[in-house]
Amino acid sequence: MSPSVLELTDRLVWPGSTQALRMADLRGMPTLLLFGCASSAWTRQRLDDITRLLRRHGDSLQAAALLAPRFDAERDPRNLNQLQCVHRLTYPLALDADW
Repeated sequence: MSPSVLELTDRLVWPGSTQALRMADLRGMPTLLLFGCASSAWTRQRLDDITRLLRRHGDSLQAAALLAPRFDAERDPRNLNQLQCVHRLTYPLALDADW
């Protein structure tokens, strides 16, 4: 991989995953990366949009969402588990609790 590509760091929490997602895991297909915060209505709408896109183009598209907390309560990874269940997310979701 090119040295100019930044790696997803191990300091991110990946609820429901045993290991962190790596940039190398995303090679070979177009990838949607969503950056937002869990409390944002805009972010939740985009999560649903990505789910619809993956249903339609899942064999040729992949996605991941990286969320930063806006409020202290969002630093708890259990909230992401709830978000994944409510929105039926099938793609990796990460939390940068130190942001």
